[in-house]
Amino acid sequence: NFLVFAKSCEPHVIAGYSSWESPQRNVQAMDDLVRRGIREFRRTKSHYIKLRYAFQILRLAHYKGDFEEVLKLYDFLLPKTDERNSLIYYWLLGHKAGALAGLKQNVEASYLYTVIFKNAPERRPSAYRSFLIRSDEEWTACYNMCKDNEERAAMLAIRGVNAGNKVVEEMQNIYAFSPNSEFLEMMLI
Repeated sequence: NFLVFAKSCEPHVIAGYSSWESPQRNVQAMDDLVRRGIREFRRTKSHYIKLRYAFQILRLAHYKGDFEEVLKLYDFLLPKTDERNSLIYYWLLGHKAGALAGLKQNVEASYLYTVIFKNAPERRPSAYRSFLIRSDEEWTACYNMCKDNEERAAMLAIRGVNAGNKVVEEMQNIYAFSPNSEFLEMMLI
């Protein structure tokens, strides 16, 4: 059932258009798939499959551009799963961050991108590109959201590898509180 559902979602979330054109979304079909996905999600016992249903559902809502719905679905679906160490979890977190960014909540979105950058090396390029802090006040607010030194190190690494920033200074900042941080080697390279 899940594989059939995932294949049904594909045409709505995979770019099948030229980069010169805006995609034409069938919002009604996407809404129907969201409802169908929630029904299947509720029937599924496996947390492994539930997490994948949740991803497809959130992805549909995100591609519809309904960012409020993404946040509601995230809050509804995620507590009913039990797979926080899965890469899929960080894909879901990325959709939540994207929804927050779409709602102009840059600080909260950037914090989630920091968490993804820290925990999901496969998603680092996307998290790096999506991280958006525009002022010192936003930087401080986001930095204060970090729960541990490795999250702070990830945030400093994002800033340090950005063109025009002082990578050595950021490396020194990271080294001061996390001398074994994996981000130091990444920044050195």
